[in-house]
Amino acid sequence: MTHVDLVASRTRQGAVESHTLAGVDLKRWESCSWVNELPWSATFNDTSSGRSMLRNAIKATSGDVGLTKMYGALGWQEIDGRMVYLHAGGAVDGSGLVEDVRVNVPQPLKPFALPPAPATAEELRDAVMASTAALDVLPARLAAPLLGAAYRACLGRCRVTVMPVGGRASGKTGLAALAVQHYAPGARHDAMPGVGAGEDAATAFGLEEIRFRAGDMLLPLDDLAPDRGTERASVRAAQIARSQYNGTGKQRGTRDLSVRAQHAPRSLPLVTGEESTTVESAESRIVSLRVARGDVDVDCALPMLDTGDEPELRAKLVAAMVQHYASAMPMTDWLRATRAELRAELHDPAAIDPGLDARHSDSVADLAAGWRAMLDVAELRGALSAEESAELWARAWDGLAEAKRHLMAGSASRTPADRVRELLRSALVRHDVVLMSREHGVPDHPELCGWELAPILASHRATGTPVGWTDGVKVWLQPGAVFPALVKQASGEHDPMTVTRYGLGEALADAGAIRTHLIRGGIRRTTVQVRIGDARQRVWEFDWEFFFPADDDDETPAAPPEPPKAPAPAPAPAPAPGPAQSRSEAAKEAPAPSETASSGAEWPVDRPAPSSAGTRPTEQPAGAQGAEAPRRKSSSAASRRYEAATKYGGVAAVCEPGAVWLATPAYFHAAPAQGDAPRRCGLPESVTLPALLDGLVELKLGHVDGRGKYYGAPEAWGQAWIMPELRRVLGWPSSIEEPASAGKVGKTLAAAGWRVVGKVGFWTRIVRDGARLVLMVPEWCTTETSLKERGATAEVLARRLARFADATGVVWQWSPGSTGQQLAAVTRPRLLQRGPQELPAPAGKPNRERDFSWQRPPTPAEEAKRHVVLLDFNSLYLGAASSLPLAWGEYEHVERPAVDLDRPGYWRIPQKAWNHAMLPDPFCVFGRGERETMIVTTPTLKTAVELLDWDVEPLEGWLAVEALTGSYTGKAMRPPAGYPEAKGWGRLLANWASELSSGRLTTLGTGDPEDAIVATSVKGCYKHGVGRFDRGADRPGKGQRTSTHPLWRPDWRHHIIAQGRYVVMRRIMEATAEDRYPLAIMTDGVVYATDTLPSVGDLPAGFTVGDRVGNVGIEGVAPMTMVADMLRDGAKPTSTTPGKGLGLADVIRGGDDG
Repeated sequence: MTHVDLVASRTRQGAVESHTLAGVDLKRWESCSWVNELPWSATFNDTSSGRSMLRNAIKATSGDVGLTKMYGALGWQEIDGRMVYLHAGGAVDGSGLVEDVRVNVPQPLKPFALPPAPATAEELRDAVMASTAALDVLPARLAAPLLGAAYRACLGRCRVTVMPVGGRASGKTGLAALAVQHYAPGARHDAMPGVGAGEDAATAFGLEEIRFRAGDMLLPLDDLAPDRGTERASVRAAQIARSQYNGTGKQRGTRDLSVRAQHAPRSLPLVTGEESTTVESAESRIVSLRVARGDVDVDCALPMLDTGDEPELRAKLVAAMVQHYASAMPMTDWLRATRAELRAELHDPAAIDPGLDARHSDSVADLAAGWRAMLDVAELRGALSAEESAELWARAWDGLAEAKRHLMAGSASRTPADRVRELLRSALVRHDVVLMSREHGVPDHPELCGWELAPILASHRATGTPVGWTDGVKVWLQPGAVFPALVKQASGEHDPMTVTRYGLGEALADAGAIRTHLIRGGIRRTTVQVRIGDARQRVWEFDWEFFFPADDDDETPAAPPEPPKAPAPAPAPAPAPGPAQSRSEAAKEAPAPSETASSGAEWPVDRPAPSSAGTRPTEQPAGAQGAEAPRRKSSSAASRRYEAATKYGGVAAVCEPGAVWLATPAYFHAAPAQGDAPRRCGLPESVTLPALLDGLVELKLGHVDGRGKYYGAPEAWGQAWIMPELRRVLGWPSSIEEPASAGKVGKTLAAAGWRVVGKVGFWTRIVRDGARLVLMVPEWCTTETSLKERGATAEVLARRLARFADATGVVWQWSPGSTGQQLAAVTRPRLLQRGPQELPAPAGKPNRERDFSWQRPPTPAEEAKRHVVLLDFNSLYLGAASSLPLAWGEYEHVERPAVDLDRPGYWRIPQKAWNHAMLPDPFCVFGRGERETMIVTTPTLKTAVELLDWDVEPLEGWLAVEALTGSYTGKAMRPPAGYPEAKGWGRLLANWASELSSGRLTTLGTGDPEDAIVATSVKGCYKHGVGRFDRGADRPGKGQRTSTHPLWRPDWRHHIIAQGRYVVMRRIMEATAEDRYPLAIMTDGVVYATDTLPSVGDLPAGFTVGDRVGNVGIEGVAPMTMVADMLRDGAKPTSTTPGKGLGLADVIRGGDDG
C-alpha cells in the first residue's frame, strides 16, 4: 500500500459535513500531517503513541476497505487485457475516457493532462490546423521536426533526442513550449512545465526517474546551460542522448549486493541548451535544431501561437491520436518499417561521412513517422481531404529534409574550437579579416594571415578587419574584434553560431585551445595580457599550429553540395482499426500540390512591374531580381534600405469592385516625382474571396519597417482594406458585433484555405502556406481612426496609407498608440532587443507621475483684461523623449544617494508644502500631501533642484545601474559584444523621436488637406504611444515584477511625463519675471490673460510661436467674460463631456476673438 483515501466528517448544528482527502501518501498517513489539511480544526495527541492511537481508531471504524491500483507512471499500460494511455488527468483507450483509473505522478508531471479528444471531424480539423500553424510562421526546418516529435512521442518508445540549441533570447524555449503544448496545454512560450536539464536543476538520478515516469510523452528538459563549464554540459547532453538511444537506465546495486530494477527512459526528451554535445557518438543520436537570433520572432510569432484555445486544441490532437491507435498498440512493426522506408529516402550514400548521414537520416525518419501517423488519423476521421493531407506531408517532408541537411552541416565542425578554426581560416582566405604582426605590420606568412598581394607594388596589403596578431609561433586574437567576425562568417555559411563571446571563451578553454590562468578565488580567466606594440592587450592566446598545422595544405575545404529536393515519399499507412486502406491509398496517389495556388480568376490583369529604388551605389545582391530567390540579410544600411524598397509591391491594398489600389510609399519608386501616388490593379466586379486573396498574395504586400535603416527590424504583414461595396460583393455582414456574424466570416476564410490568427474583427490576421495578410474592414470598426477612412475613396485611402508609411517608416496599425509602439519596437537600439527587464517597485504604480491639470480664479487685474489665450506646446512628449536619458537593465537600491540629475531613477525625498497661489504645484506625483515623503523621478527632482532651488537630500533611491563601459547616448547604443546583458542608460528613444519628428514636419504646413490628416495620425503616434509603455493589458498581476511585453516600460512613461512637466514649468517660471502667471494648465496647454490679441511679439517670456518641437501654437483666443466663471469653478479645468457641454480648452478654441 502506498496511498490511502481518507473521508473525514463532523456534525455541526445537526448537519453532517464531510471532506475527502484523496491519495494521501503513506508517509503523510503515518505522520498524521494530513490533519492540518482538513477544512476545520482538529486536535489530537501529536506524539508517537497519539498518532498510533489515531490511526488505529480510523482503521477500527472503517471496517474492511478494498485496495485500488494507482498508477505512478504515464504512457501506455495494459489494463484488463486492453492498452490504455495514462496521463496526469486520467486514462484513454480506444473508446475514449476510461473511468476508475487513478494516476498519481510527481509534481513536475502534473501539467501533462490531456483534454477529451475531438468529438467531430470539424473539431479535429481545428486541432490539426492549430497544431500545423507553426509551419506558417516559423522556419520549416524548426517547425517540422518539433511537430514530428510531438506526434511521435505518443506512439511508443522513440530513440531520438530533440535539442533546440541557441543563445539567450533566441526563442529556443518558446519553440520547445509550442511542441510541449501537445501534452501539457498549459505550457506557454514564457512558462514551460517539466524539469531543468542542468546539474544545478536536477540530479542524474532525479532526471532518470522523471524520464521513466513520463512514458510516451514529449518531456521538456529545459536550459542545459554551461553553468559548470561547457564540458560538463556536453557530458550531460551525451548521457541523455545515449541512454535514450539505447533504452537503458543506470545500473545500480543495493546494500545487500543485489541489483535494483532498472528504470529505462520511456519519454521522448526535448532538451534546450546553448550548445549541443561535443561527444561524437552521442551527437549523432541528437536532432539538434540550431536557433539563431532572428530565426524566430519571439515578440510576435510565439505569443501569437499561444493565443486563444490553440494550445488546448494541440493537446486534443494528441488525444485523438491516442484514442485512434489504442487498439493497434504496440505499433513496433509499423514504426520500424516506416522508419526504414523514410530513412532510405533521406540517406545520401555519397555524403562525406556515410555512417553519420545514416544515423541522422534514421533520427529524422523517426520524427517523420510521427507526421505520417498524425495525417493518417486526420484523413481517416474526415478532418482532412487526401489532397490536404498530401500538401501538409509535402511541406513537413521539405522541413525535415532541410533539418537533416543542417544536421550534417553542423556535424562538419563538431566542437566550438573546431568551428573557430574553420571559420577564422575561411575569413582569412576571403580577406575579410587579417592578422597583424606584434608591431602592427606585415606578419610572417602573410598569405595565410589574410593579407592580399598588391600586383603593381609587389607588396602585401591588408584589406580586411584586424582581429589579432601573430609572431609565427603564437596567435593572439582580440575577443571583441574576432567574435563578430566569426558570427558574420558563420551566418554567411548558413550555420549560425549560438554561443556568446563568454561561452566561446569557456569552450575554447575546455578544449585546451587557449592559454588560461587562475585569479583570486580559483576563478579561471580565459584571456591573458600580452604586449602588442607599445600597449598591453587582453587576448585569447593560441598556438600557431592550432590554425595552421604543419601537414595541412588544404586552406579552403569545400562544403558538401546541397542535394536537390526530392518529392515526399508515401509510406504505408499506420495500423488502425477498421477499413483504413482506402483513404491512405488515396493519399499515396494524390498529386503533389502545385507551386502556386490557382485562384480561378485572371487578376491582377494589369499588375505593375516590380518597383526599383533607383541606382544603387553598390552591387545588387543576388536574388534581388527574382522574388522567389533566397535573400541573405545585408549588413550595410545601404543594402538594407535597397532591399526594403524592392522586396514588396506595396504596404497595403485598398480593394473595391473593379480595382485594387496599391499603397506604395515614395521611397519604393525610382522617380521621386511619383511621390506616394497609389498604383491601380484591375479587379473583376464580381470577384470571389479565394480569387481576391490569391491575387493579393501575388502582389507581395508587406513592408520592412524602418525602411531598412534599423538592423533586425521586423517586417509588417501586408494589409488588405475591404471597402463597403466590395464587402457587399463578398457577402460579408456590415457588422460583426454578433458572434454569428464573425463566425460566418471565419467560415468563408477557412473555405478559401486561410486560417484566422486570433479572432475575426475589424483587424483580422490570416495565414496560409507562409503568406500573411491583415484584413481591415472599416465598417466593422466601432469608431473611425484618425486616417478618416470612412469618408475616403479607395484611391485616397491608399494614398494616405502610403504617405503615412513614407513619413514614419512603419505601416499604420489599428490605432495610433499601437502604431507608435510598433515604431518604438523598430527603432529601439539593439541592446533593447533582449526581452523584458526587472523593474523597481516604484515603477508599478501607474499614476506615479501625472500631467498638469490645474486652474485658479483670475485676480481682479487679470479679470479686467479683455481676452484669454490658449498656448499649446508642439509635441511636448516627443521633445521630452528625444533628449531624455532612460534606463535599460538593472536598477539598484541605494540608501541616501547623492543627487545626480543625469541618472534615471526614482528618488524618495521629504515633502515640502507648496503655497504659491499663482503657480501650479510642480509635484504632480502619487502620494503628494499624504505622507512625509514622496517618490519622484529624476526630471521631477530636477524641477526641485534647478527651478525651485531647493536643497534636496534623498532618503533612498532606485537608480539605473551604470553600464560596464559607461552609459549609452545618441547612436552609440549597441552593447559591447559578448556581454551577457546590457545595462545603463541613454537616449534610448532618440531614433523613435527623430522618425516621428521628421514625419511631423514632412506632413505639417504643406497646405494639402490630405497631409493634415496624416499629420494628425503622426501626432497620435507619440501622444498615445507614450501611454502604451504602461498599457493596462500588459501590466503584470499581483506578485509579478515584469510584463512579458518587451516594451512594457512604465518607468519610461513616468520619466517622459515628468520631463514634459519640467519643460512647461521652466517656461512659466521664465514668464513670472514679467509678472505674468498662467490661469490654467492642461497637460501641454497653458492659458494666459491678455489685453491685446496675441501675436508673435506679444507672448509671455519663454514662449515662441513656430512649428518646431518645443515651440508653441496659438490654439485659440476667447473673451475673458466667457471663461472667468469656468476658471473659478474648481481646482481643475473642466473637460468636454458629451451631453454636458464643452470644456475649458474647447471653449477657448471655439470662442476665438481673432
